[in-house]
Amino acid sequence: MLCRRKMICAVCGRESEHRHFRSITMVLGEEDMDDRRGGWAERYMYCFTPRCPHCGYSAPDLSKASYRARIVVKTRAYADILSNKALPEAAITQLCTAAIAKIEGDTKGVARAYVWAAWAMDDEKIPDKATEFRMQAFEAFSSLGPADQQPVVMADLLRRAGQFDQARQFCLNALQDGCDLHGIRAELAWIDAQDASVKTAEQARKMRRKRGW
Repeated sequence: MLCRRKMICAVCGRESEHRHFRSITMVLGEEDMDDRRGGWAERYMYCFTPRCPHCGYSAPDLSKASYRARIVVKTRAYADILSNKALPEAAITQLCTAAIAKIEGDTKGVARAYVWAAWAMDDEKIPDKATEFRMQAFEAFSSLGPADQQPVVMADLLRRAGQFDQARQFCLNALQDGCDLHGIRAELAWIDAQDASVKTAEQARKMRRKRGW
């Protein structure tokens, strides 16, 4: 259920109202290879990360902020993100979230925020920025330990960004490591076809059945 709630920002102390989901009823739908889910609520979750309209602090819970977060919100770099008129508000929020996650040492949070920013660019049909954010997400994932990486998502990020040579080598390395063979093999087939379009997990399953993997 989509509701509204008031929050007091931990950075500037001012109150603002934000949309949030009190609960999410999972709706079955096609899941994209970059982990974007089917169902309206799941597909557009990137739109509902709260951002304080007064100081720009962005976090799932605005009432909590670390010392580092309070500092980064006041930097020129953060102000530049907020003032970027070329980007939609949802993308700006995710870039703010990425900046805060980075200063907190939350690399998984950085990767997720950039992926969500890329989705915002997809929906606004701004492919150059979608590509830029996918590559930043890939870099963040790459700095994680093997247990925290998501090889299929990483391969999809490279493919969707049109980095076919790098994507192909990544997939070959992943296959040698025994990572999620079906998903990686599907990505490799699309890479060899120079196909940078959005693909779903169902398409990967159909390819697996057709090719007998």
